[in-house]
Amino acid sequence: TQVADAMAHAHERGIIHRDLKSSNVLITPESQVKLLDFGLAKQLRDEELNAATRSTLSLTEAGTIAGTLPCMAPELLRGEPADARSDVWALGVLLYEMAKGELPFQGRTGFELSTAILRESPAPLPTQISPGLRAVILRCLTKQPGQRYQHASEVHAALEALQSDAVLASPVPARASPRRWLWIVAGVALAVLAVAGFLLKNRELGSLASPAPGGRLTLLVSSEGEAKDPALSPDGKMIAYVAEDGGKLDLFVSRVAGGERVRLTSDAAHEARPAFSPDSEHVAFTRLRADASPEICVIPSLGGEAVPVAAGALHPAWSPDGTRLAFVLRKPGQPEELATAAADGTDLRIILPGDGDYPFLLHPSWSPDASQVAVVRSTGGIAREIWLVPSRGGLPRRLSADPPGVFSNEPVFTAEGRGLVHASNRAGATNLWLMPLNGKPSVRLTTGPGPDESPSVARDGTVAFLNSRWRATLLLHSLETGETRTLFTYSSTLWAPSFSPDGREVAFSRTEVDGSWHIWMVPVEGGPPRQLTSGKLPEIYPRFTPDGSSVLFFTWGPQPNRVWRVPRGGGPAVPLTPARKQDDAYADPSPDGRWLAFTRTEGGKARIVVAPLAGGEARQLTGSSSTVARWSPDGKWIAFSPDRSYTAGIFIIHADGTGLRRLTETGGWPVWWPDGKQIGYQALGPDGNEQIRAVPLEGGPSSPLATLRFAGTNYPFDVSPDGQRLATTNSVHLSDEIWLLRPPRREIMTWPPQARE
Repeated sequence: TQVADAMAHAHERGIIHRDLKSSNVLITPESQVKLLDFGLAKQLRDEELNAATRSTLSLTEAGTIAGTLPCMAPELLRGEPADARSDVWALGVLLYEMAKGELPFQGRTGFELSTAILRESPAPLPTQISPGLRAVILRCLTKQPGQRYQHASEVHAALEALQSDAVLASPVPARASPRRWLWIVAGVALAVLAVAGFLLKNRELGSLASPAPGGRLTLLVSSEGEAKDPALSPDGKMIAYVAEDGGKLDLFVSRVAGGERVRLTSDAAHEARPAFSPDSEHVAFTRLRADASPEICVIPSLGGEAVPVAAGALHPAWSPDGTRLAFVLRKPGQPEELATAAADGTDLRIILPGDGDYPFLLHPSWSPDASQVAVVRSTGGIAREIWLVPSRGGLPRRLSADPPGVFSNEPVFTAEGRGLVHASNRAGATNLWLMPLNGKPSVRLTTGPGPDESPSVARDGTVAFLNSRWRATLLLHSLETGETRTLFTYSSTLWAPSFSPDGREVAFSRTEVDGSWHIWMVPVEGGPPRQLTSGKLPEIYPRFTPDGSSVLFFTWGPQPNRVWRVPRGGGPAVPLTPARKQDDAYADPSPDGRWLAFTRTEGGKARIVVAPLAGGEARQLTGSSSTVARWSPDGKWIAFSPDRSYTAGIFIIHADGTGLRRLTETGGWPVWWPDGKQIGYQALGPDGNEQIRAVPLEGGPSSPLATLRFAGTNYPFDVSPDGQRLATTNSVHLSDEIWLLRPPRREIMTWPPQARE
């Protein structure tokens, strides 16, 4: 560890050693490490020190090799320049030699030794070497420099983390008198009796500390860049999270007690939602790549090779024994599914499919006895409900029953399994709550403005969570120049903008501070917005009638959804669909103003129906799952998607139900361009964020709108009647903080924890 610290000190000053080996390390009588022989080292020029790429600048003359062959990195043997990662390789050689008593690569001649370094794997380390140390050594000795630790400081942090987990046994005195041993035995016996009495007194309360109000808060990470998805190791000593570094989102691990962080990934992919295995030896995470669907990978917690285990999958969660993973399957053209699989990806089992009522699934969490999986089911938008599903499959059970505009999200079981820590806005701000599974009221764990999200719970009841601040923007994007202008900024969600037929105004949905949703209008040229609706139920998804006199929307909540109509200038809204048991939503009027296409959901099955706009019976247009209908400008076609995700694909059909045709394999939420020659739609980009793509009506490859970048997903859009502008919403990141909430005391606690007066 001291050697790694010394190397990090040199690297920070632009010095590469280039000849690290055991004979250049001296141990003083005071156990102080001295790193010797910097004779081959060379310092970078001042201007290179200030460059972002200083660790990859050449430190050797062209065509020469400097160093000691058994400790030389493969890239040096290939004639590539030395950098900090070459020293990391040499540090791995030193660690390997200390662990096994011999060098990792052998050869009778220089040629044989060079071949072994370039092509062969080191011989296995002794079995008594811990998995954590083995992972550190092997990552240092990875052939490709980009897959190693990138700096010696990361090796130092990994070794420190290993030291913090080591248990040092105190030696037993060689001689102890019988009288002393009697006192020791008596003391132990009294302690055991005291603990037993306390446990008997509290035998119904559980044996582990639980999250509770009034705990101690500690700030771990504060960043203007993104730092998200915190995950505590089960013992609470390490934390994994995703952070922005060098323009990329990568996975990091650090000790909760402090110190340097260890970078687990460094590639073009974006990582998300890490989760420690029960033994803390591995981290499962979601990897998002440009050339593939999302996948779940597993990587050693202190570094090593990331191994893919599930394709088309995200949101991993480990079973309590570490043998299985629960996750959400998201594959093109298929509904989302909650699945489990063996930790190596085999034995896939679907335990809950998505349906017309709940097309979205998120954030699974295993119960400590492995019998249940908590999962979030969503009808779309910010709607989030917590459900329990038997881990072997079966009927799900709803746990949260929130009023409209309130969500319960990201559930995580407590260690004893009697409650779920989750995020909710039920008190206004988004905070962390504890939901007892015995039916008692939820207890608020954090207060303040929030938003407090992404909880992770250790066995001792410590909770890590994210405080992430964003602002919502309503945008106008020029399809001709690629320039984007902010039309309106708000502290909470803005959603589903729609241009008026004259192109002068944009209607949109807005969530209010009290959790309600209403329709608002704003001039395209700028100016203050005005509120159009003010009903008791959430009012969302505005669409103008072709003559521009009215705005259609639907109410969303515990009562069946209904489609409504309100005058553009304001006034009372009138219903366009009857109050029945089915849900009617996502309406779009035909260009001639005579017909209304909308989604009707009955028995969990969503279908598109067409009805006279003036009133009358509706006829079913589609026979399979379908929603978010949009009429073509000439009224000949209706575009739709099988569900409200971004992976099910785009279809078109004639208004009489004939001519069904699929245009894309993935994407959702279609929008016609005014010329009727192409359809825009929402899709998941390679970085996991939304992108807008367009596909020709006659078929063919789609193309992305490269000039508009999103942060996250769920941003419906509209195109102006003249085809020159696009209206959408987006999120702007402000800051991220990762906090720890420790229980107020460590002894066994009553259940559920009661807030202090």
